[in-house]
Amino acid sequence: AIGYKLYKGLVEREIKREMKRKQKELKKKK
Repeated sequence: AIGYKLYKGLVEREIKREMKRKQKELKKKK
């Protein structure tokens, strides 16, 4: 169970990083 929790946390962190990068891309376009 611990492994799953740790893995889920890493995935969520990656997703947040992706979202931030996409927001920067959108701002550049404008």
